[in-house]
Amino acid sequence: MKNDGKSNRSNKAAAGSQNKQETQCEHSSAVTRRQFLETAAGASILASFPPYPSATEAEGEVPRRTLGRTGEKISVVGLGGFHLGKPELQESESIRIIRTAIDNGIHFLDNCWDYNGGESEVRMGNALRDGYRQKAFLMSKIDGRNKAAAASQINESLRRLQTDRIDLLQFHEVIRDTDPDRIFAEGGAMEAVLEAQKAGKIRFIGFTGHKSPDIHLKRRPNHSQEQDSYTGRVFALCHESAYQRGDHRMRLDGDTQPGAGRSADLPANELK
Repeated sequence: MKNDGKSNRSNKAAAGSQNKQETQCEHSSAVTRRQFLETAAGASILASFPPYPSATEAEGEVPRRTLGRTGEKISVVGLGGFHLGKPELQESESIRIIRTAIDNGIHFLDNCWDYNGGESEVRMGNALRDGYRQKAFLMSKIDGRNKAAAASQINESLRRLQTDRIDLLQFHEVIRDTDPDRIFAEGGAMEAVLEAQKAGKIRFIGFTGHKSPDIHLKRRPNHSQEQDSYTGRVFALCHESAYQRGDHRMRLDGDTQPGAGRSADLPANELK
């Protein structure tokens, strides 16, 4: 009887220990998921991509996915350009980072006309010499909202980047409710971008934003001419802005049609 009692107590202790371990495991999983969601926003993850590598991708290679309806296969991880132009970073190190990324399969490059007063584009242009431009899918952005400003910024970006064509040009920071109307107005920036595209200076057109999905929805083309202008659309979503406003669900209703390539973007611009 004593042995039976001792055995029962041991079984209860073991069961209690197991329950405790399961509870700790569940808690650990929850923390991991939460940390993952917080960390994931720090990478540029194209949400329109399938979640798993294709059977043709070799182990260890950076996977590539089709960007919207552009037909372009781009690396699922991109290299931002903002930090590459910071004064505390030597230009030689910036060039090394860019070329190392390309050599290892990360060929989606991000930049902007206004990053570090243009220094980010200048350094990226230098890095893309010696045949590296042909290996990269090059994206940059402009801030101009009227035709004259947009045309000037496009040409300046081309000169800095030392290229005759930008693969994806985006309207930068569409964050004000008036931005879409200004861009599409007569004499607006879209006229300059479409002319540049016709001239072969730009392949695809998109826009980014870091504030309100409602502005992105307003930005969505509403008639055939605007629809045709967006051969490649990228919605850069900042999760932090939505939570600051209390919008816990970022809506992109109606933007799941082919061609809407969406990305999650880092809130504080460190990796841009």
